[in-house]
Amino acid sequence: MLKRLILMGILSTLVLSACTSQNQPKTYTLEEYFPFQENRHQIFAGEGNEYAAFETYVDYIDGNKMQERKINGGTISISVYSRDLDTISRVFFEGESYGRWSAMNQTNREEILLKSPLKVGTTWKVQQDQVEAERAITSVDYEVHTAMGVWKCIEVTTRFEHSTLKEYYAPTVGLVQQVFTNSQEPSSEIRSILVKTEKEVKYPTMIRVYYPEFELNSLLYTEIPVLLSTNQEMAESWMQEMKKAPQGSSLLPIFSENTRILHIQRVSAENRLVLNLSKEFVSEMNAGTTLEALLLKSIAATFGYHYQVSWVELQIDGNPYASGHVELEPGQALPSEWQDYKPYLDK
Repeated sequence: MLKRLILMGILSTLVLSACTSQNQPKTYTLEEYFPFQENRHQIFAGEGNEYAAFETYVDYIDGNKMQERKINGGTISISVYSRDLDTISRVFFEGESYGRWSAMNQTNREEILLKSPLKVGTTWKVQQDQVEAERAITSVDYEVHTAMGVWKCIEVTTRFEHSTLKEYYAPTVGLVQQVFTNSQEPSSEIRSILVKTEKEVKYPTMIRVYYPEFELNSLLYTEIPVLLSTNQEMAESWMQEMKKAPQGSSLLPIFSENTRILHIQRVSAENRLVLNLSKEFVSEMNAGTTLEALLLKSIAATFGYHYQVSWVELQIDGNPYASGHVELEPGQALPSEWQDYKPYLDK
């Protein structure tokens, strides 16, 4: 009898444990609510504003950082996100950022998007455009209905003086919805909602190369479509296209066969780009003063256009550009002047 009672007790404990395990909802980590995924493309539909619809691509991922590109009907911006054990933060943002470049090592803000513990009531302060606001987790099981399905999300609410922003994060997906409401016009809601996520999608962009035309003593440009994977540098595409000219044209290559792009850095605050080339650009140039001047203009126009800067500081192996004909001072930059040139018309 005693043995039977002991056995029944053990079985009851096992059954109760199993039921408890099955009924207990799965808990997700901070990382799962804001996943870093290579070659991910997301499309958001918009309501209430022409710029509410947007799409995103992942430019770079390195450890605990991710750079994402956001494209809407009016502009392209980039954000760098950083995550640690307790927070997901936006540490860099730049609007009107049209060129592919890495801002992974730059910071210009510290805006916490998500914060542990992931429970209702977790609250913190944020600052946007020099305005401080309170941000808090206001739900952990809010259902968001989309064309892709229904997600149980964490709702994060940011309260400004005259407006409210609600953002919804789903596990393994990330942001699925944003809702902005102006308290002075509560009926005019602006909503962005995820409608599609694609994996293994490269970012489609165009590079414009300004080639020398010696007889005209000017430049003509062509445009070449390229597809970029996450962490793929633009330098590969530049070197491939600038070492050759359009077939059958009178245009000239810009780079020699062994020239390499060592580093590209966009200095946004100074409207300037720093371009560091290998020594072969000078040693293998084989050009007189007229052609060298055209080559330098080609470089300034090509990179100035892509990165939308007015000045290009050219370096050779990390030193100011110097050749037998031209010598630049430290920090001296070339004007991009890409607006002055016409397209090459292939006849």
